[in-house]
Amino acid sequence: MIKLFAAELDRLRSRRVFLIGLAVLFLALVGFQVAVGFAVKQPSQAEIAQARTQFQQAQQEYRDNKDENEQAQKDCEKQMGPAHASDCAISEPSWEDYRPRPATFADMAGGVVTVSVILPTLAFLIIGASSIGAEYGSGAIANWLSFIPDRLKVYVSKLGTLLLTGAIVTAAATALSLASTAVLVKINSGSVTKLGDLIAEGGRGLLIVTFGAAVGFALALIFRHTVAALGVVLGYLVVDFVLNILMGSIESMQKLKPWLVENNLLAVLHNGYPYYDQRKEVTSDGIMYNQVERHLSLGHGIIYLAVLFVAAVLISAVIFRRRDVT
Repeated sequence: MIKLFAAELDRLRSRRVFLIGLAVLFLALVGFQVAVGFAVKQPSQAEIAQARTQFQQAQQEYRDNKDENEQAQKDCEKQMGPAHASDCAISEPSWEDYRPRPATFADMAGGVVTVSVILPTLAFLIIGASSIGAEYGSGAIANWLSFIPDRLKVYVSKLGTLLLTGAIVTAAATALSLASTAVLVKINSGSVTKLGDLIAEGGRGLLIVTFGAAVGFALALIFRHTVAALGVVLGYLVVDFVLNILMGSIESMQKLKPWLVENNLLAVLHNGYPYYDQRKEVTSDGIMYNQVERHLSLGHGIIYLAVLFVAAVLISAVIFRRRDVT
């Protein structure tokens, strides 16, 4: 099996789509780090002076309209009630609200981890689909099985190599991106915090990239074509878009939200995911719409992805063992 894994690794790294995928991933991550560099940069004197001018203008406008602001606050409190007095308050502009600040490590690192996981997931979904789809299209799979007739070993070696490579690339991308972000923050006199939580989030991201790679591989194997596999993914995105529109107008359809793939992916990545349902209530003032916060747990997300992963692997493995590849 070790020789078989080594052979599959050599075949994978020689594929053009794999090399192109890694190049695009590298460029995308570099581009994102450039954006991070601009975000954490200390503000210039010109930016501070411009912000101070805007602050002084806002202060002057507040003073010029002080009577109108007080009247608007009283009207608001009368309409909303004493309990909402703090919501109606119109406070004087503060310099802290206008002073430009560089983004902190905490501000940027969450996005860095998310990008470092999502981009490799998309890349390896395509690579996974192409790796087996191209072999069916060219007939190479039949030739390979003539040398190694044990189809289960061939299946395990192909999928295992793909998942292991995806996990290694994602781990490297996440580690390098976090390290680069930390260096950029330190250069700009910032501090690095909550690194342990971010490392844990990156570790959970490995589950996501292996899921994406396995789904791409399984779909291409089932439909015997790369384009067909990508078409299924695109079809899901279209259906998901339509469902989100319908859920905005049909209250009963909001029960589907815990079962959408993207929500469960986010629950795994972020150790839980909050989402909102919209509830319609009929009051004396008419129809009111209120948002109710829900929470999708990490456990729910892991079980959901595990079921889909196992189903994809088992179905594709059975088809691979029994179907004629000639």
